[in-house]
Amino acid sequence: FPDVLKTAVVIPVFKKGSRLDPNCFRPISLLSTLSKIIEKVIKKRLVGFLDKTGFISINQYGFRSKISTETALIDFMKYISDKINIGNKVTGVFIDIKKAFDSVNHKILLDKMYNCGIRGKAFNWFESYLSNRKQCVKIGSCFSSMGNLNIGVPQGSVLGANLFLIYINDLCSAKFKGNIYSFADDTAFSYANSSLQIIENHINSDLRSLKWWFSKNKMVISPEKTVYVNFSLRVRHQFVDKIIYPCINCLSSAQICLLNCSEICCSDKVKYLGLILDKELNWKDHIKSIKGRLNNIIRTTYFLRDFCDFKTLRTIYYSLFQSRIEYGLVCWGGTYLTNLDPIIKQQKQIIRIINRKDILPPSWPLFFQNNILPLRHLFVYKVLIIFYKKSGNILFNGIMHNYNLREVPIFQIPRPFLTVYKQSIEFIGPKIYIIFLTV
Repeated sequence: FPDVLKTAVVIPVFKKGSRLDPNCFRPISLLSTLSKIIEKVIKKRLVGFLDKTGFISINQYGFRSKISTETALIDFMKYISDKINIGNKVTGVFIDIKKAFDSVNHKILLDKMYNCGIRGKAFNWFESYLSNRKQCVKIGSCFSSMGNLNIGVPQGSVLGANLFLIYINDLCSAKFKGNIYSFADDTAFSYANSSLQIIENHINSDLRSLKWWFSKNKMVISPEKTVYVNFSLRVRHQFVDKIIYPCINCLSSAQICLLNCSEICCSDKVKYLGLILDKELNWKDHIKSIKGRLNNIIRTTYFLRDFCDFKTLRTIYYSLFQSRIEYGLVCWGGTYLTNLDPIIKQQKQIIRIINRKDILPPSWPLFFQNNILPLRHLFVYKVLIIFYKKSGNILFNGIMHNYNLREVPIFQIPRPFLTVYKQSIEFIGPKIYIIFLTV
């Protein structure tokens, strides 16, 4: 790989907080356009090879064809609702990896690539691609001196994400006591059992295994940002109350020291893959978060309606408003109507704005005229799409029989013992799908 294409220009972009704190800036790496063209050709061959060999773990949802963050969220929420429905105690552990992409060791990465079958000229190309990389920082019109990059996948590159998947793949493929869900470096574990002590033992055992893996692969977990959530509908339910992330000295000992080991914090809610999961699974915190963002979009749209035609306003609605409410909707859209009511009202408000109507006329004719689905209808539409795609796959494995009756699939819908299960896609999906096929 040409050395002239290995130089990156890093521009710090302010996020939030104090402008005097370097941690409040996000480094954006700019690479050569020609470099990206070459990488796209190599990426196509690399992804084809990894797919053909089935190398990437099924627990890895990141940067893979026909798999998205919503797929990971659906699988995660399916497990939780299933286990809560049958009376199990459920705990989720959400791991934060410190500077994951910047911590990749090149030698370890190349060893893993060799072991997965990338050898000969292809291996030599990747070895050249990773070596002798340089970067400088640009602030305004000033450039810093060049620095060597001996660690991490190239930021801003086409191949960076795929190389990281290879690096972390053996973690996703490892056998843990709990279930692992990973989207690149966003990793979560789920545990369920009737015994609280067994869950606690399983979590602490897996944290030991994680510490060993991260130490071996020269990566670090942030214990202060790693949290666990006890999912339960009962206020007085007993919970897991002490989770310890061991230090390197405790890996060879059955005892946990109190000096260097870190206690993982328990949280009532956590943001995972863009959704705020609360311990009671009522989605109030997530809906509240969406509501705040939608208010800003509504104000902006109201201002723009005097300058834009209807077609432009509708494009703004789809790109800014609907994209917000439809993300993860199959997970949270089945909650109580009282919880959804603020979003429903906001949607009606923005529909009136883009049609230049006041508050009095009913909104339903406007939805119909503009071919825009109201929130509940959008939820049904998204569920139908997901269920149609997944009805014969792993997500709904065991729900559908292998025979038809009057050309309509017969589904085994598990008995719902709790409302949270009635609101889940694996309960709602088959019912909606059958109704859709019989209409």
